[in-house]
Amino acid sequence: MDVSGDYLTDLVVGALGTVTVLRSRPVLNVSVTVLFNPWQIPFEAYQCQPAKWSNQPFGNATACFQMRRLVSDNWGVLKANITYSLLLDAGRHKWRAVFKTLSRSLTISQLLLTGKKMCQQFPIILPSCVKDYLEPIDLSLNFSLAGEVITGSKGLSPILNKYKETSEKYKLPFQKDCGMDECVDYLRVVFNFSGGDLAVIGRDTVLILTVVLENAHEDSSHTQLNFLHPSQLSFRKISNVQPSSDQIVCSDLLTDQLMERGNLSCAVNHPVFRKASRVTFNAEFDISSSEREEEIMNFTITASSGNSLRITNESSLTRNLSLRYAVNIATSGIEYTRHVNFTAGSKDLRLVKHSYQVENLGPRSLPIHVKVVVPARIGTHSLWNVTVSERHPGNHSVCQPSVHRLAVVQSESPKLPQDYVRLDCGIALCMEMLCEVAALEKHSSVIFDIQGELMSAALTELNQNKLLLVSKVSLSYDEDKYVDISEDAAHYREATIITQVDIFKAVNRLGMILGGTFGGLILLIIIIIVFYKLGFFKRNGKAGEGDRVEMTASNGGEGSSTG
Repeated sequence: MDVSGDYLTDLVVGALGTVTVLRSRPVLNVSVTVLFNPWQIPFEAYQCQPAKWSNQPFGNATACFQMRRLVSDNWGVLKANITYSLLLDAGRHKWRAVFKTLSRSLTISQLLLTGKKMCQQFPIILPSCVKDYLEPIDLSLNFSLAGEVITGSKGLSPILNKYKETSEKYKLPFQKDCGMDECVDYLRVVFNFSGGDLAVIGRDTVLILTVVLENAHEDSSHTQLNFLHPSQLSFRKISNVQPSSDQIVCSDLLTDQLMERGNLSCAVNHPVFRKASRVTFNAEFDISSSEREEEIMNFTITASSGNSLRITNESSLTRNLSLRYAVNIATSGIEYTRHVNFTAGSKDLRLVKHSYQVENLGPRSLPIHVKVVVPARIGTHSLWNVTVSERHPGNHSVCQPSVHRLAVVQSESPKLPQDYVRLDCGIALCMEMLCEVAALEKHSSVIFDIQGELMSAALTELNQNKLLLVSKVSLSYDEDKYVDISEDAAHYREATIITQVDIFKAVNRLGMILGGTFGGLILLIIIIIVFYKLGFFKRNGKAGEGDRVEMTASNGGEGSSTG
């Protein structure tokens, strides 16, 4: 029996004077369509042109609903209230579009009638410049349906088909600036090292790369820059060369410290790096010291994107960075014989000792060359029997046999004590000895002793009474590998020691005695002659004769008186 008139058999149940009629409710289907006009967002609308599109709709979305019976009945026109909500850019924290109300969501209620299509338009606005125009804007629609009571049905109301989907999602794409086919990008990479193509490990703590990326063709999606760098570098930060709205986000991929290479990935202006765009930025890396001493390190930067069609002629670049290692070495005189003296013509020997200390003040061990230069011969005479020895043999230095070289006229140098002549390679034949220290350990030192017996025979040929015996030690190393970072490297890599030599002439005592005796005789003769000239000897003679006359007269008188 069809009580409800929907051409379906109803069920009647009765007992004890009560009857219950079980009727089927009219079942409705709702078809939903959303159309965009225009069907894609115009290029001009999202290319940051506020003069034309500021707060103005670029188009609209039209939502249409049509309600139909699932099964025919004789109830006539059925009514139902539909409530639906619209949401733009669902799932995004920062949305790209809003409705005219400047909200990205709307909730609408409407009365639907069977057999009649109901539509409504909703203008859409892009409130600001859109950077992410790769992905279309999503429009989500959700609805619910509540049927009204059918007139004359004694409380019967239609219901929505339970198998009908009540959620729909529509996409509004952006117009791509790619012509008729897919976008083809052309990414060009150029970079250089801000400090030149040389880095000094141990002095330079930061390495800065200036990177330029340019898209010379059509839009590039999900543009990436991949840095392949040495493992002793660790990424520090990215900074723009000039104020810019470019967004560069980098992540240092997990790198095993034992691996030789590190990897850094940077996203550039995601999701779209526009055509004719150019970005310049600095990438900074910390430099860590390493026991390995490599001559070069190489960097490779490669640009990639999500485009299926790409021009890759200049999308990768590799540059080499030359490496040097910071050292700090110095030498100085620490012990020496300050003064010796000789007597000219003697065969005396005097022991002279010059001691030099060679220090490695830096954090890295290195091989060094120690050159010792001392005057060795004057004319045909040896100056001294010099030897060079190392006081700390743990550094394993090896000294090559000495080499003599001709005297070279040196530039005049100031004399330390006045009137002394420098006894160096300017007036003597010098001896050179080269000592090689295989590895002078960091923060350690080695002492070289130069000593020998100085011979007076060679010194007398110079016909000088005051001499300065000069020795010199100079340090060298592989300058293609190491750089001395001390403030005055040239000064501390050389040292000299000076010993003062005085030569006294021998005294001839026999000559002095003979000369004194002969001089005394001459002086006595002169004194006698002077006294004689003054009449000293004549006055004495006259006085004697007077005495004799007086005595004679006295004797004669006595005789006359007795006769």
